[in-house]
Amino acid sequence: MAGWYRTGTVSVTAGSAAVTGAGTLWVTNGIQVGDAFTLDNVILYEVQAVTADGAITLDRTYAGATATGASYAIIRNFSASSSALLTAVNGLNASVQALLAAGVTTSAQAQAQGGNYATATGSANSYAVTLSPAVATQAAMLGAPIRVKIPVANTGPSTLNLAGLGAVPILHPNGTTLSAGELPAGGLAELVYDGTNFQLISRVPYPGSFLRNRLINGAMMVAQRTAGVTVSPGSLAYTLDGWVVGTAGAPIFVGQTSGAPSGYQNCLVVNGAAGNAASSVAQRVESSNCQDMLAGAYVTVSGMILQTTGSAVSSVLLGLGAPNAKDNWASSVNVSTVQSIGTIPNNIWTAFSQTFLLTAVATNGIALNLNFGAGLATGAAWALTGMQLEVGASATPFERRSIGQEQSLCNRYFRRITTLLSAGYGPAGNTVYNDFILPEQMRVAPTAVISGVSYSNASGLSVNTSYPDHVRTQLVITAAGYGFGSGTIDLSAEL
Repeated sequence: MAGWYRTGTVSVTAGSAAVTGAGTLWVTNGIQVGDAFTLDNVILYEVQAVTADGAITLDRTYAGATATGASYAIIRNFSASSSALLTAVNGLNASVQALLAAGVTTSAQAQAQGGNYATATGSANSYAVTLSPAVATQAAMLGAPIRVKIPVANTGPSTLNLAGLGAVPILHPNGTTLSAGELPAGGLAELVYDGTNFQLISRVPYPGSFLRNRLINGAMMVAQRTAGVTVSPGSLAYTLDGWVVGTAGAPIFVGQTSGAPSGYQNCLVVNGAAGNAASSVAQRVESSNCQDMLAGAYVTVSGMILQTTGSAVSSVLLGLGAPNAKDNWASSVNVSTVQSIGTIPNNIWTAFSQTFLLTAVATNGIALNLNFGAGLATGAAWALTGMQLEVGASATPFERRSIGQEQSLCNRYFRRITTLLSAGYGPAGNTVYNDFILPEQMRVAPTAVISGVSYSNASGLSVNTSYPDHVRTQLVITAAGYGFGSGTIDLSAEL
C-alpha cells in the first residue's frame, strides 16, 4: 500500500489543474490529499482533491503540454498512523458487508445478535435448533456462541442438532455429561461448539440457588442404623436416615450400597423376597421447612431410579401427602394427584422428574411417597438416589451437600451413639447420673433406646430424662467404688 501508484493512464491539459484517469481506482486504493503526482518523475504536483476513482485536482495548473493516455505516478504520503487507520476502516467495511450479507440491516438487529439465538424444538434430552441466517456446516460455528431457549427440561445427558447437521452431545467444559434439570424448561443456555461437542458455557441461574432440596440424605450417604434393616409387612420402618420403607406380603431387606449411577456414591436398595406383594419408600418433611407450600403452589420431585425385575416397569407411583396436624402423622391427606413416573427399563439407572400442583395447603409438613406398586420377587430389587423435592414447576440439578452437612441435618431426627454412657463413684446401691450434650439439637426430646450394654461394678443403666439438646443417664453402683456402663444409645425424634 505504501508504494507508488501507477495503475491506468491519465489525460492532462496545459494550464488546467484537473487530471482525468482511465483504468484508475484512486478512491478505492486510498489516494488522498497530500500525495504527489508526476508525469516525468521530475516535476511534482501535490494532490489537492480526490473526487472519483478517475478524477483528481492538483494544487496548481499543469505546466507541461496537453497529453492523453499518458503514464503517470502518484507518490503516496502515508504515515504509520494513517496506514493503520486505513486498515481499520477496511476491516470495518468487511464486517459491515458480512452483516448485510447475513440480513442484519438495522442497529437493533445487530444488537440482538439474532443470528445466534433461537428457541429449540424437540423433546427432553434431544434438542434441535435452526438459526437465521442458516448455518451451512458445523465447523462454521466453531467457537461462536449460540443462545438456546430450552422448551423441555432435560432428564439426563443431552444433545443438540444444529440446522439438521446431526445430534451433537452437550457437555460441561470439563467433558462431563449433563445431569437431570441442568437445562430447565424456559431457561436460556449458551452453547459453544468446540469442534466435537457443544460446551454448556452458562445457563439461567436457578431461583434459590442453594437450600432448594427439602429432603435430607437425598444421595443416601448417611446410614446410622447400619447398612441394612429388615422391614416387616404391614409396618413402616426407618432405614437409611430420613427414609421410611413399607412392605406387604413378606419381610424385605433395605440397605445402603455403592452401586449408584455416575455422579453418586450410594443408593438405597429395596431387595425382593418370596411372597412380597408391594413396597414403598417415603420421606416426611418437617413443617418448619414447608411454610411456602401453599395451595396452588408447584412442587417438583426428581431423582434416579433403578429396577431389576427382568423387564420394563411402569407401575411406580409418586404422591404427596400432608398431616392433619403440625408434624403429627397419625392421620394425613393427599395434597396432589398421584402420578406415574413413567416406564423404567430393566437394570438401567433412569432419571425422573414429576411436577405437582398442590391442591391443599401443606404447611403442616409434606411427605413424598414412591410406591413400587407390584410384588418384588427374590433376586429382584429397586433402588433410589439423587432424590430432591423443591418448590417450583421444574426440576433443577441435584443439590449436593457435604457429608458433614448431611450428617448434621440427619442428626436432628436420629442419632446413634456408642460410648461410655454413665459412670461414677459411690457406695453399693448408689445411683449416679450423667449428662451428655448433643452436638446438634434434635427436633424434639428424643425417645432413647439403649442396647449392647456392658458393665464394670455397675448395673441398671438407663435413660433418666432426655431433652432436645442433651440426655441424662443413670447407673447403679454394685459395690463401693467406681463403676461404669457403656453401650449404644439410639435417640429418635423422627416424624
